[in-house]
Amino acid sequence: MPIWPPAAPQVLGFASDDAILVAYLLDYATGAVVQNLHHGGAGTGHFLIETPGTYRVQVNASGGWRIQLSPP
Repeated sequence: MPIWPPAAPQVLGFASDDAILVAYLLDYATGAVVQNLHHGGAGTGHFLIETPGTYRVQVNASGGWRIQLSPP
């Protein structure tokens, strides 16, 4: 699912409901990995997307998960 952040930095928040969440923030045009996001165990994390652009997120998880964008 593509993510189109506004023309300003955004915080990508992620939450895992189970043991493992591995997510990749990818450049939409090239598919290049911008950032690896890993979380062991249930809980939350975040990553600041400093450069406006078009991205997508690939998620591999052992249970439920959530992703959201918000202003810093």
